[in-house]
Amino acid sequence: MQGRLPQPISLQTSPVYHIDPGNRLRTAFNLGRFRGSFRYDDSVGRNDPDFFRFQLTDDSTVAVWWANSSSTVMIGAIVNRDGHVVRQQGFPLARRILPGKTASFFANDIRPGIYYVRITSKGRGNDYSLRLGAL
Repeated sequence: MQGRLPQPISLQTSPVYHIDPGNRLRTAFNLGRFRGSFRYDDSVGRNDPDFFRFQLTDDSTVAVWWANSSSTVMIGAIVNRDGHVVRQQGFPLARRILPGKTASFFANDIRPGIYYVRITSKGRGNDYSLRLGAL
């Protein structure tokens, strides 16, 4: 189900991490067992997608927000271990992020398991901001 992020999670106040996310599933930056919020700012390109791995240990509500600071369209998605976009109630957990715009989704009852946030672009050096929350 999609909707607005509930009040208890404040994605605006989460710390900013200075890391190098992997550009493949097997090299994804591992957030581990994830609860709470995560904030990250970086850039992606045609041959340089970003991946963040996280594990949900219980049915969870997940919220993702992206901002695209570039002039090229980006795609943000939650993918499974096989790299396939996760679907919830028939809808893909993915968004097209237009240049200079934001995109988000809110999904309830995501099953326990290992997931990845994937950010891609067909351009070069395209800046983005990511906010991820789970409860």
